[in-house]
Amino acid sequence: MSEDSENDVIIYTDGACSGNPGPGGWAAALKCNGREKQLSGGEVKTTNNRMELQAILEAVKALGNGRTVRIYSDSQWSINVLTRRWRAKKNRDLIEAIWAFQHWKAVRLHWVRGHNGHRDNEKADRLANAAARKSGSACEAESSFEQFAEPSLAVLMGERMADESDRAFEPNTILGAG
Repeated sequence: MSEDSENDVIIYTDGACSGNPGPGGWAAALKCNGREKQLSGGEVKTTNNRMELQAILEAVKALGNGRTVRIYSDSQWSINVLTRRWRAKKNRDLIEAIWAFQHWKAVRLHWVRGHNGHRDNEKADRLANAAARKSGSACEAESSFEQFAEPSLAVLMGERMADESDRAFEPNTILGAG
C-alpha cells in the first residue's frame, strides 16, 4: 500500500450480494483530514460485481477536483475492468459512468485483501452487507435506495463549498476544490 498524506482523500469501497443475482448493497468509507463519512445503498435484484462498481461510482461522484484520491477495493475484477480495461460483458453503464467523470484520471485504485482484518475495508464490508440486508427485506418493489443521512463531505472536511454564483461550482461536487 502506498503512503497516504493527511490531505489525501482515502476511500474504501465494497459491494455485497445475497445470491447472485439477489439483494445487494454497496458502501464507501471516506476519510480526509482526520474526518470520516460513510455512503451506502442497495438494489433489490443485482449482482456482486455490479455492487462493487456502484460503490466506486458513488465514491467518485462524491468527490471534487484538486485532491489526491486513493480508492481501495477488495475486488480485483473491478480494479482490472476500470484500469486495465478488461472486457466486461455486463455493467457497461456503470463502467462508462465512472470513466466519464472529469476527475477520474486523478483517482488511483488499489487492491486490498478482503476479510483480512483491515479496519477500513472491514467497515466498508459491514456497511455493504447491511445495505444488502436492507434491500432484501424491502417490502416495496423499489429498485434502489440510498442513505445519505450525514452532512455534506465538504462541511465534514471543513472546506468551503462554492455557492451558486461561483463559476467553479459543480452541482455533483461534495468536496470543494478549495
